[in-house]
Parts: sequence; C-alpha cells; structure tokens
Amino acid sequence: MDEAARIAEDEGRRLLLQHSAPEAVAVHRERTGAEIVARLTGEGVRPHALAASVGSAGTLVGTAQALRLRRPDCAAHAVFPAEAPYGDPHAPTAAPRMNGTGGLGHGLRQPLLAPYEDEFAFAEVGHREALDGMRLLHRTQRIAVSASAAGAWLTASRALDEGPRGGHAVAVAASRGTVEEWTDAADH
Repeated sequence: MDEAARIAEDEGRRLLLQHSAPEAVAVHRERTGAEIVARLTGEGVRPHALAASVGSAGTLVGTAQALRLRRPDCAAHAVFPAEAPYGDPHAPTAAPRMNGTGGLGHGLRQPLLAPYEDEFAFAEVGHREALDGMRLLHRTQRIAVSASAAGAWLTASRALDEGPRGGHAVAVAASRGTVEEWTDAADH
C-alpha cells in the first residue's frame, strides 16, 4: 500500500485506497448494517454477537456500529486468518488463508479498525478449518459461502456456545466463494 501511494504521488495520480476510506464504514453502517438490523427486528431476533472476517474492516466496523445502535451489548468479533493475524509483526507469507482477509503484516493494522480496537474481540480461524466450515455449511444447510464467510460463521457459532442459552448471533457472509476456494475445499 505504501508503494502504491508513493507511485501515485510520483505520477500525480489519485490513489483510491479502500483500506483507509471512511466511506466504507459509512456505507456498511447505513446500508448493510441497516438491512441486517431491519431483518433482525422484523424477525424479533436480538443477537448477542456479530462476527465478520476482516479485509479492509469497513464491513465489520460499519455493521457493528449499526447493530449496536439497537443492541449496545452486542459483542462484535473481528475474524482474521490464523496465518495472518491482526497486527502481526512478521512479513506476510504466501501461506494459504481465507481469501480477502488478513492482517497486513509488519505490525500494521487496518486503518478503519485501529481506532476501534477496544470495541472488538479478535478471533483467528485457520485455512483448513475455514475450508471444513465451507463444506459443512454446504452439506448441512445447502449454503455456499467463501472461506472468510465460513470463518465468520465458525466464530459466531463459538460466541453462541459461550453465550447465553438460546442466544442468537450474526455472521456476515461476503461471498459464495471462488472456484479456487471450492477446489481447495474439495481437496481437503
């Protein structure tokens, strides 16, 4: 990201970097989060936990803000790959992990999440575990989700296991998964 910013500056270009665009938080608060809150309210569901895998963090932060307007006590879980945790001081590796997610390496933190760190619980899900979650959701619920969505679901499920009996949780599923993810899931 630093190199992209340097090139943009050197060439007189404008860099649109989603990882630091507050509009991403706003759109997910006003759209994604509002849609989830409306649906939960209509169903009479009062979740005690929210989980979302983190890429830029816009979806997680915005959705959590919207949900907490109605449920201030709702715990929000930031989900990262075990292979690339939040704030990892090491350089990123090419190890397989949930697509579209992960810490930035070198001790860097997602700029959209960093100001709110104390408002989130942090969870890590390994690549193989996420692939297992993809297969399980597909086999038992006939739902196709990406590895990052499976990671969010696994984290939300754990929050339910640890929370009040009969509770509810929300897991944000950003996609159905790529062909490559489903190939990896089938191979394991």
